[in-house]
Amino acid sequence: MKTKLAVAALTLGLAFSVLKSPEYELSERGQWVAYRGGGQLLDYATFNHQCVANQIVKSPNTHIENTLQSMDAAVKAGFSAIHLNIHHTVDGKFAVFHDWTLDCATNGSGVTKKRDMKYLKSLDAGYGYTFDGGKTFPWRGKGYRVASLDEVVERYPHVELWLNMKTGDRKSVVALLAYKKSLPAHQRSRFFHFAANKNLSLYTPNGVKRSALSMESGKKCILDYILYGWSRFYPESCSNTKVVVPPSFTKYLWGWPEQFAARAQKHGSRVYLWMKHSEFSPEYDFLDRGVGVIIGDIAGVNSRD
Repeated sequence: MKTKLAVAALTLGLAFSVLKSPEYELSERGQWVAYRGGGQLLDYATFNHQCVANQIVKSPNTHIENTLQSMDAAVKAGFSAIHLNIHHTVDGKFAVFHDWTLDCATNGSGVTKKRDMKYLKSLDAGYGYTFDGGKTFPWRGKGYRVASLDEVVERYPHVELWLNMKTGDRKSVVALLAYKKSLPAHQRSRFFHFAANKNLSLYTPNGVKRSALSMESGKKCILDYILYGWSRFYPESCSNTKVVVPPSFTKYLWGWPEQFAARAQKHGSRVYLWMKHSEFSPEYDFLDRGVGVIIGDIAGVNSRD
């Protein structure tokens, strides 16, 4: 019996040594991505996924999400990519705004996509933001407006733009792709998209390099890697894309952070830690180890040593 166990252990050891992934060198550092353009912090333990404006936590951050002011601060702090929420408006424009409706965050009303850009630009985008239950509204009347995607594209010509299309119907996606096609050729490659799973094929109809990620495709990559990422067989679902990892999953990923990132880079992908509106901590700064960070805490990142 002992002999059989020893033979089995030896066989498994040899199989592991043969199948185990080789070591790779990093080809580039990670990058900072400004989540929703930067903004206020949230306590995700109590956040109910409704209105962000009345659930923020007081912090050193000066601005609110998805505004030109917050994007300016992010770019100044060294962020090379900006993640934004956009809505396809009733007049065919793209508004940079998160909520499905206007009533909570602004002094306007109605469904965001059913308003035109002129109306949206007339609103006070900081009107409803409060961190003390409505006792004070520090961003009300301070010049925060709903920006158009046109403004963002023109204002930041050398920054990557990661767009989360809130209006995920086919017509809106086709309109966004037509908008991109209207831009100069050198501008089109700087876009990445968070999309509904049903629309992924619209973003990358024929190409190998994926320009969009859905919640489902992102989860599949992580699960596939957990199952056999330790081996020589790298998941196709993680190739030629952006691999976005919630912090709670890092402990399950073989080679995290550096070898995980190096293998992704070897297969045409880049790795990012999904921090959202959480507070920055130095323990999550993996840029020198090949992992980017998607985070809205611009002040926290800016104050690092």
